[in-house]
Amino acid sequence: MGGEKIVVISDMDGCLLNKTYDYRKSIDAIKYVLENNILLILNSSKTRYEIEYYIEKWGLHGKTIFTVENGAATFIPKKLVDKNSLVHDMLKKYEHSIIDEYIVIVNGLKTSIIEQKIIDIIEETREKILWLKDFTPQKFSELTRLPIEQSILALKREYSYLFHPLVRGEIINKIVEEIKARGLNVSTGSGTIYLITGNHDKGLATQRTIEIIKEIFNKNIVTIGVGDGYNDIPMLKTTDYSILLNCRKDIIQELSNKNNLTITCRNGSDEWLKMVKRTVESIVKKQ
Repeated sequence: MGGEKIVVISDMDGCLLNKTYDYRKSIDAIKYVLENNILLILNSSKTRYEIEYYIEKWGLHGKTIFTVENGAATFIPKKLVDKNSLVHDMLKKYEHSIIDEYIVIVNGLKTSIIEQKIIDIIEETREKILWLKDFTPQKFSELTRLPIEQSILALKREYSYLFHPLVRGEIINKIVEEIKARGLNVSTGSGTIYLITGNHDKGLATQRTIEIIKEIFNKNIVTIGVGDGYNDIPMLKTTDYSILLNCRKDIIQELSNKNNLTITCRNGSDEWLKMVKRTVESIVKKQ
């Protein structure tokens, strides 16, 4: 493909991944982006360790940038930017560090800091809520349907905190509001798992990633965002083209002013590939 560099920024669960979380079901989608020289960026609520598992399985090691834990941190392989002085100058604007083979842009708070902010809430509600340190991989697997192996990786949080209500009703809403009052975000993840993060979202991470990609490739880029959940809205508002794999009215309403938006009621890797192909073909025709 000539012209502008096409970049797909995608959520994982319900998008590239089906309900079984089997990486093999996504092979055709991965093959398509690689064969067409499309840069795939993963933007997920998953942990670094979960995403690295899939990156290895898909043969994307060192070839992709990924954002973890709902926009909290973006991992950029060092080899993509090591010799690019313009990128290094740009990185000075952001809090970042070197972790293993990655340059990591940090948008959020460490898990330990989040815990400190809510430690009194945790202590007061242990009979009503299962908190991050109370989870076993078996319990997490039961609640999310993730395999045990991946549940272990999902519990290795670095920039977020999890909880699961053991009771229902207004008391949970009050706890959520108390957490938010301390400058934290609360969103729902898989099943009845709640995710607590710092004051950031997938949109902020996407904006910063796009800036860096433009310098890495030194050319104009066109971005396609793919998501299926409420937490994907900020990302979908940021990209040039957006694909929503969900017909929820509340999400559609939030995106009502978005140009170049495609909506489908189906999700999963097959629908992801179908919609991305269609969008890419439309972009190429305009180039």
